[in-house]
Amino acid sequence: MRGGLLYGSGKRGGGDQPNLGPQTPMKVLVWNCQGVGSTLTIPHLREVSNLLSPNMLFLSETKNRERYMNTVREKLNFENSCVVESMNRSGGMTLMWKDEVKIREILKTAFTIEAQVEDFETKTTWWFIGIYASCDNLIRKSQWKVIQERKRLWGGKWIIAGDFNDILSNEEKWGGRWREEKSFSDFKNFINDNQLVDIGFEGNPWTWSNNWEEIGEVRERLDRGLCSLDWSLVFDKVKCTHVDTFASDHSMLMIDTKPEARKRKKRFFFDRRWLKKEGVQDVIRNAWDQDFEGSRMFRIKCKIRNCRIELLKWKNNSNCNAKKKIDQLKSQLEKLQYNTRVDTRRETVDLKNQLKVAYKEEEMFWHQKARINWLKEGDKNTKFFHAHVKGRRRRNRMLNLQREDGSWTENEQELGKEVADFYRQLFTSKGNGSTEEILRGIPPTITASMNDQLTRGVDEEEIRSALFSMSPDTAPGMDDDSLIFCKADTKHAEELRRILEAYERSSGQVINLEKSSVFFSKNMDHSKKLEVCRRLGNIQMVNQGKYLGLPMVITRTKDQIFGFIRDNIKKNLGSWKQKLLSQAGKEVLLKAVTQAMPTYAMSCFKLPLKLCKELSAMMARYWWGDNDGKDKMHLCSWKRITQAKNQGGLGFKDLVNFNRALLGKQIWRMLVNPNLLASKVLKAKYYPTGSIFKSKCPQNASWIWQSLMGATQQVEEGTWKKIGNGTSTDIWEDKWIVGNKEGRPSTTKPPECKVQKVQDLITHKRWNKVVVLRTFNGRDAEKILSIPISLAGKEDSNFWIHSPMGHYTVNTGYKVLMKEKVIQERNGYDGAGTSRHSSSKQMWSCLWKLNIKHKLKTFMWKCINNALPVNEVIFSRTQKGDPICKVCGEGVETVDHALLNCRQAKQVWQIAPVQWEGAREKQGCFKDWWNEIAGARSRQAGDEHLGLTVNILWQVWKSRNEWEFNNNQRHALKTIQKAQEEWIEFCEVYKDKEQLSTVETAANQFQRVEVEDAEVVQVKIAALRKPNSSEVGIGVTAMSKGNVVVAAWAMHERSYNCPQLDEAEAIKLAMSKLVVKGWRKVIIQSCNKQLIQQICSGRASNIKLYTLVDDILSLKALFHMCSFCAISKVDNHISIKVGDYALGIIHDEEWFNPLCC
Repeated sequence: MRGGLLYGSGKRGGGDQPNLGPQTPMKVLVWNCQGVGSTLTIPHLREVSNLLSPNMLFLSETKNRERYMNTVREKLNFENSCVVESMNRSGGMTLMWKDEVKIREILKTAFTIEAQVEDFETKTTWWFIGIYASCDNLIRKSQWKVIQERKRLWGGKWIIAGDFNDILSNEEKWGGRWREEKSFSDFKNFINDNQLVDIGFEGNPWTWSNNWEEIGEVRERLDRGLCSLDWSLVFDKVKCTHVDTFASDHSMLMIDTKPEARKRKKRFFFDRRWLKKEGVQDVIRNAWDQDFEGSRMFRIKCKIRNCRIELLKWKNNSNCNAKKKIDQLKSQLEKLQYNTRVDTRRETVDLKNQLKVAYKEEEMFWHQKARINWLKEGDKNTKFFHAHVKGRRRRNRMLNLQREDGSWTENEQELGKEVADFYRQLFTSKGNGSTEEILRGIPPTITASMNDQLTRGVDEEEIRSALFSMSPDTAPGMDDDSLIFCKADTKHAEELRRILEAYERSSGQVINLEKSSVFFSKNMDHSKKLEVCRRLGNIQMVNQGKYLGLPMVITRTKDQIFGFIRDNIKKNLGSWKQKLLSQAGKEVLLKAVTQAMPTYAMSCFKLPLKLCKELSAMMARYWWGDNDGKDKMHLCSWKRITQAKNQGGLGFKDLVNFNRALLGKQIWRMLVNPNLLASKVLKAKYYPTGSIFKSKCPQNASWIWQSLMGATQQVEEGTWKKIGNGTSTDIWEDKWIVGNKEGRPSTTKPPECKVQKVQDLITHKRWNKVVVLRTFNGRDAEKILSIPISLAGKEDSNFWIHSPMGHYTVNTGYKVLMKEKVIQERNGYDGAGTSRHSSSKQMWSCLWKLNIKHKLKTFMWKCINNALPVNEVIFSRTQKGDPICKVCGEGVETVDHALLNCRQAKQVWQIAPVQWEGAREKQGCFKDWWNEIAGARSRQAGDEHLGLTVNILWQVWKSRNEWEFNNNQRHALKTIQKAQEEWIEFCEVYKDKEQLSTVETAANQFQRVEVEDAEVVQVKIAALRKPNSSEVGIGVTAMSKGNVVVAAWAMHERSYNCPQLDEAEAIKLAMSKLVVKGWRKVIIQSCNKQLIQQICSGRASNIKLYTLVDDILSLKALFHMCSFCAISKVDNHISIKVGDYALGIIHDEEWFNPLCC
C-alpha cells in the first residue's frame, strides 16, 4: 500500500552502541528494488555496495517483513536499520546505515522514512527523507500535502530522494504518448511551493524502463533527489549518479555529499573591485607601456600577458580578499564589544564603516562571477549572486559523456579520450576540397565594389566599436543550423541525398544523420514517409515537436501547443535562486528575463488570451511573493502595474499588447524588406498583388498569417511616406505631410487639378514654390515647403511616425497600443480629469528620477497607490483584524497616518533635519502631500532633501513594523540616525560609481583639431537665422594646415524654423560644394553637438532630419576620408561672421582668397 497517513517513530536496530565513530562524507544509495527477495537483488546490492561504499541505504518496494529485512541488513554489512513493512506483498521500505553515521532521530509514515543526521564535518544537522510515492494521482497529490505539513519538523536543511512516480515534463520521458502539460502541474507545484532544488544527475537520464521491445518501450526519470535551499547551500558540490542495474526496472541513485573533484589550475580573471584600489591603474599602464619585438598581434599578446603577471604580483601584495577582510573586521568588532575601555565608540564606528565597504566589495565579486547582466550590485544581492554561481558551476561540470555506441564513460581518463577522439574525427577532412561542383549552380552576386568593401582592412574605430559593444564580463559564441524544403517523394529525396553527398566531398564535412531529422506535412501517407526516410539514409522522422524553439504544427488546442512557454516561465520563477531576491530585484528579473522568455514565440504567433492571463497571474504572484507556499495579498491590480511609470504603474508588460507589438514588427519587415524569403513566400500566398495593408485573411490561412493580420491595422495607421523624389507618393491619398494630424492635405482638391504625385511639386530637387502655393492653402503650403527633399534623388520610403529614426520598433509600437488603451479607458473624463492626469504625470516623473535606491522607489510607489499593508487596507479587504493603529491607538491606520500623523511618526518628523511646513495641510492624503513636496525638486538641493525624506519615511515604516510584529519600540532619534546613515552611505556609493563611469565620447565634446596632413581640409560651418524670420544665412570656411583659410562660402536659404534642421541643411550644402571643389580628405566641424552625434551614429531625431542626415551620409561616401566633430563658437567665429553676412545677400557668394575672411 503506497498511500496512507500513518506516522510513527523508529529506533536503530541491530545493536545498542552509540554512533561515535569518525564522521565521513555521506554516501546514500537509493533504489526501488521491486522486491528484495529476488535472486538477483541481494547479490547485486552486495556488489554495488562493495564498489561504491555507501554508508546509508534506502530501499523501496521491498515486499517483505522486518525480520527478513534484518537478515538482508546483516548480509550487506550495515549495523542499523528502520523498516516500514509491506502490506499484502506490496510496498515496503527500509533505511539502513552504518555506525559511522550519527542518526539522532527516526520518523516514518506509510510512504517515507525520515532520519535526522548529525554531520560533524559541517557542524550541522539535517534530515534525509526516503520516499516511495504512490502511482495513483489522487493519493500522490495527498502525499505532497502531507510532506508540506511535515517539513516543519525537519527545519531548513533536508533532502528527499527516492521513487516519486512522476515527472516534470515530456522532456523527462522517452517513448510512448506525450502527456498533457497540465498533468505535470501537481508535481511542479509541490516542488515550487516547497522551494525545492533538483540536485541533478550524472549518467543515463532515465531511471525507469518498462523493458518492452522496440517501439513499445517507455523510459522515464521517476527517481530523483530534491533538497531545500539551505541544504543545497551547505552541500553545494553534491553529486547524484544514476547507476544502471539489471535486477530491477529502476536505476539506483548514488548521492554523494562531498564527491572528489579534480583540482584545476586557476585561470586569471580581472576583478572589477581592483578598479577602486589605488595604484592599479599605474600597474596596468606601466605593464602595457613596456616594449616588445615582433608582429603587431604578438606584441599585443605579450602586453596582455605582462599585464596579467604584474596584476598578480600587485594582488599578492594587496589585501584584496574581501571575505578575509570581513572575518578580520568582525573579529576586531567582537573584541571591542567585550573591551572594558570607555573610549571605543570612535574605533567601533570606523570598523563598521570598513565592514560596509568590505561587504560591498564582496557583492561586486559575486556579481561578476554570477555573470548576471540584468541585475546590478548595490542592493545587498550577494546571497543571490553566490547561489547563482554555485548553480552555474554545477551545470558546467562535465563528469560523463555518452559514446557513439550508447555506453557511458566511467572515469576522467575515458572522458578525456572520448573528447579527444570526437574532435579528432570532427576536424579530419574526408573530402577532396574541390568546390567547383557545389558552386556551379550559384549565380555570382558580389560586385567588384562589394568585394573591395568586404576585403578592405579593418580600421581602429571599427575594432573599438565592436570591442566595447561586448559585455565586459562574458565571451561571445556562435550557433548555426540548416533548413531544407523539398517535395516529399523518392525522386526529390534521392536528389537531396546526392546534393548532400556532393557537399561532403567538396567540404570534407560529414552530415550527422543522428542529429538530423525530417518533418512531413499531415497529408503524407505513412508508407511513403518511411520510404523517403530510407532514401535519405534512414534519417529519423519527427511528428510533433519544436524547431528552433517554436512548435512545428499549430492545432486548435493552442493552449497546449504553447504550454511550453507557461512551463518555462513557471520553472524560471520557481527556481530557488529567485526566492533570494528582494521585491525590487524581482521587478528587474521579471522585466529583463521573464517577460523576454515568450518574446520569440510572440514574434511569430498570437498567443491565446487565456495563456496571456495565466502568465500575467504567475508574474503577479511572484512579484507580490508568498508565505509558506500561500500567495500574499495583491494590494494593487496587475492592470495598474502594467501601466507606464509616468502613468502610475511599474512598467511591466501587458502581454496581449506586447504580443501585438511584436507581430507588428514582422509586418514592418515585410513592408520595408520585400525581398526577404519570408516576405516572398507570404506575399505569393496571401497578397500576390497590392499591398499587405490591403490583403485579407482567408478561412484556411495559417496561424502565422492570422496572427499577423491582427496587427496590420496599428502598423498601417502609423506608417507615413518619407519624401525622396516623390514618384510613388499620392498627394491626396497617402500620409506624407508632417505636422498635419492625418498626414494628408487639409486643402480640398480643386476640380481641375492635375497634380497627383508629389513629384509634380518638385523641380530640380527643390520644391516648386509657385505650384505649391497655388495648389494648397497657406497652412499646408508652409508645412510642405518645410519638408526636406532628398538630394540623392532616392525613392520615397515608408516611415514609422512614432519613432525618431522612422523604423518601427517593438517599444514604440507597444507604447502606441498602451496609449490607445488608456485613451479608451478615459473616454468619459472631462477636461479637469485631463488636468489631474497632467499633474499626476509630473508627480510620478519626479519620483522615478530621484537618485535613491530602487527599493525605496518601489516603497514610495506603494505608498502613493495606497498599496502598503497598513491595518486599514488589510481590514477593508479581508474584514479581519483591527483597522486601528497599534502604535498609538488613536485612529485608523492609513498610509498617511502610519507615516505622517501617528504619534511616533510625529516625534520623528519634529527632530528631522528636513521640514515640510508648507505641505502640512496636505498630510490628510499621502498622495497630495507627496505631490506638494515634489515641487521642491526644482529648488537648490531639492533632490537631496527629497532623497533624505524618502529614507526617513522608510525608517518610520520599519519602526512601525518593529512595534507591530515584535512589540519593540524604537526611539525617534534612532530612526533619524538610521535614515541619515543609509542616505549618506548611498550618496558615497553613488559618488564612487560616477567616478568610475566612462568619459564622454569624442563626438559628445568640443574638440580643437590640429591638422598635420597637408591634404586634409577643415570645413567649419555655421547657420544663423534672424528672429521672426523665415530666412537663414549659412557661413562656410575651409582651412588647410596651420588654420589657413583657403575658401569660403556665404549662402542664403529658406529656414526650416528649426536650428538643427538649418544646421544639417548647411552641412549638406557645404559638402556638395566640397565635392565640386574636388577635395577628398575633409573634416566637417559644427557647433551643434547633438547634430554631430546623430550624423556619426546615423540616427536622426525626427523624420525631417532623417532625410538630411541620409543625404549627408551619401555625400560622405564620395570622399576618401570624411569625419565630423563638434567645436565651440569661439573656434567657429569666422564662419559665424560669414553666416551673419549671408543674411543680407540675395545670391550666394564664394571666395578663394586666403585674405577674404
